[in-house]
Amino acid sequence: MSRFFDPFILTVVIINCVFLALIDPTKPEEEQKSYIKIGDIVFSVIYVLEMLLKMAVLNLNGYFRYE
Repeated sequence: MSRFFDPFILTVVIINCVFLALIDPTKPEEEQKSYIKIGDIVFSVIYVLEMLLKMAVLNLNGYFRYE
C-alpha cells in the first residue's frame, strides 16, 4: 500500500494490544476504565476505515486475494 499506511496500522495494532492487556476480566464491564471503552471504539473505527480504504484501492478481488 503506502510506506506510511502499513506502519501506521501496525502501530495501531500494537497499541490496541496494550489496551487489551489493560482489561481486567474479573471486573464487571461497568467498572472498567472509561479510556478502555473509548479506546475500543477508536480502534474499531480505525480498523473499519482501514478495511474500507483497502477495498476502495484494491477492489474486492484484490482485497480478498492472498499473496
